[in-house]
Amino acid sequence: MSSGLTAVRSEDVLDVMFNDFPAKFEELQRLLRERKENEMRERGKVNYSMANIDKSKMQEYGRKAAADAARWNANFNKEKREDRRYSFDLQTFTLQMPIGRGKKLPPELTKIGFYPVAVLPGQYTSHYREFSPQALKTMPLGTVLAAPENPDQLGSDGGGSDSEEEPQTTQKPVPAEEIVVKEEKGAEAVPRCKVCSGTKNRNKGGKPEPLIICGSCKSASHPTCIDLTLVMVPKIESYNWQCMDCKTCVTCNDPDDEDKMIFCDMCDRGYHIYCVGLRRVPNGRWHCKECAMCSSCGSKSPAGSEHLKNAEWQHEFKKDKDNKQLRYATTLCVPCDKYWKRRQFCYVCLRVYRSIPEDGMVRCSNCPKYIHREGTCSTMYENERFCINCFKMRNSTALNHSRIIAAAKKKMASGY
Repeated sequence: MSSGLTAVRSEDVLDVMFNDFPAKFEELQRLLRERKENEMRERGKVNYSMANIDKSKMQEYGRKAAADAARWNANFNKEKREDRRYSFDLQTFTLQMPIGRGKKLPPELTKIGFYPVAVLPGQYTSHYREFSPQALKTMPLGTVLAAPENPDQLGSDGGGSDSEEEPQTTQKPVPAEEIVVKEEKGAEAVPRCKVCSGTKNRNKGGKPEPLIICGSCKSASHPTCIDLTLVMVPKIESYNWQCMDCKTCVTCNDPDDEDKMIFCDMCDRGYHIYCVGLRRVPNGRWHCKECAMCSSCGSKSPAGSEHLKNAEWQHEFKKDKDNKQLRYATTLCVPCDKYWKRRQFCYVCLRVYRSIPEDGMVRCSNCPKYIHREGTCSTMYENERFCINCFKMRNSTALNHSRIIAAAKKKMASGY
């Protein structure tokens, strides 16, 4: 038994009203617009209330506002004078500078042509270059159809035409291992960083820094110029390292899928996430199977000696000497990381300890930190045990002052 009701979609009802009852359709549209406007009006209402200001302090507020405005204008003018000294015109691709700061050229060298505004960078209507069809094939305007040629043969200044082609000889590509610069005539070839053009004796900051060489293209780079750390250099030099232009996956040897490739934070090897069993790029540090090892117990498993499911490597960080920035300190397995969380580790070698007497730990005479008694973590100085860091600053005033305080506290504790 049916109820006699028929379901009709709202779109069909609107179509019927639009075709058969246009007046009703217009009335419906007007009502919907008014309803929407009322909703927007109600949503945008804001109740403003006057601020409760003490009228006796109006002059003080005015002086403070004037002082703030003057301070802002002074800072803004100082920034214009010191930081924003030049401006770059994107239309003419010229650098604009204030009058009197640059070298003034004679009028004949600054004569304006017929149309000085650049159509393309380096292309002017009063000075242009014509390229032959063969030269255009080497340019990435659409699809490159030929190998690059010598830049001096790509075109002539205003003279050439398509019908007057001259035979051109392509220049043989120079191998990357031959691209080295000689500092002086007769001197040996010195490799230079492809980013800053510096040598191993001078990086972009003017300091000595080793160069790492790509095993594929033989190009050299400073680690800091390509966002690597100096701690990674020994690991990088232990294998056939590849730069970012030549980087391939260690597992499948495929350079594709760069967005799905991750790099080890210890040796800079590249891996596809699907080649190492990951679903997505991990957040934070990641170590490959060659470098994943507990720095305390030497375990190659993140679970250590325990049987844990879904255990992960624990990367710990410490503040630098200035206590301003967290820096990577060590990588531990899960059992060793429990001792690290309790601050049970040597502050020099960063290896954890389970028991002070059994692991041969001793407290530094200057700082309240435990260090290994044997090895290179501590040393004896004036019949006292110091950690290496405090021993290096043994002649400083801070160390002598803290030693005096420690001796006074020890004397007070003994009752003398």
